[in-house]
Amino acid sequence: NVIMGNARAVREGKWINRPKTGYDLIEGELVPNAQAPFIREVFRLRAAKTSLRSIADQTGLNYSTVDSILKSRIYLGEVLHNGEWFPGRHDAIISEEEWRAAQRSLGRGVQPSRDVLTGRVRCGLCGRRMALQQNGKGGTFYKCWHRGVGCDQSARSTKGLGRAVVKGLHLFGHDEGLRAAVRRRLSGRTGGSPVRGTRGRPASPAKALKTLTDKRRKLLELFFAEAISIEGFREAEKELLAAIEAVTGQVEREAQESRTHDDLEARFEQVAAILQNLDIEVLWSQATDEERRVLVEELVESVVVYPDHFEIRVHGAPPLTVLPGEVGMKGSQIVGVGDGT
Repeated sequence: NVIMGNARAVREGKWINRPKTGYDLIEGELVPNAQAPFIREVFRLRAAKTSLRSIADQTGLNYSTVDSILKSRIYLGEVLHNGEWFPGRHDAIISEEEWRAAQRSLGRGVQPSRDVLTGRVRCGLCGRRMALQQNGKGGTFYKCWHRGVGCDQSARSTKGLGRAVVKGLHLFGHDEGLRAAVRRRLSGRTGGSPVRGTRGRPASPAKALKTLTDKRRKLLELFFAEAISIEGFREAEKELLAAIEAVTGQVEREAQESRTHDDLEARFEQVAAILQNLDIEVLWSQATDEERRVLVEELVESVVVYPDHFEIRVHGAPPLTVLPGEVGMKGSQIVGVGDGT
């Protein structure tokens, strides 16, 4: 329930952690405070290629605080959840231009401009988000680079991963067999642990809740009829109330799972309808980076990179496997788009 509540809060644009420097958390909302001008000054100084140590000396902030400020997109009006940034509803302290200007001075080899897949490419070996870098020859690629080292995952070019996304989207839009397989998988609902009936058979939570409520009512009748002692009543009622609370929680969880499942099915049908009516390959080739970014935001949840394949995760659907050889990249040449679905 906590995880689902946090995810819902993030979708609503709320910040669910402690407020960062420059903001106060007032009645659940982030509000810029008296330190906001220092935040703007940090980004201005960094854009002028001032060192982090010098910025700390000039602003009176700690070195680690300056470093944290320059890496956080909260100041662009975004909120963080599970390592990803989403649109927030609080006021931004800096503009996108100020952010980009500061990023040009952060980290050697980091590409200042955002790729269309930025924030959606993850390493399949360690689960971390892959960083966008350049090779000094005009080429850009994604590299697993956490803590300055990363894992053994090979770097993958931005263009190659873009082709993998187009391949996956094209298949979702034009392979009816694949869409039917996705619908069959989505139709198989899973719930929590079943409540057992009196003979060991699974009972529905709603029926179990009614049975427990009836037992409590009968217990009260026995107590008022003085057929049971106060000690016996308290002990029996305590057990029944604990069981009622557990079943009530299961009813609520199953209801939430059902709503989430329905949302996934609806989202998949929306995406499938869009892709069915689009020639995604032609559209992608003619679109600007900004237009491609809009397509990715609307259709693609993530791209997970493994040594021998990629998983393209379209909103509302199970992951789809694309092999590197199918999009002109080094790797397995076995034909098998869609094998992972």
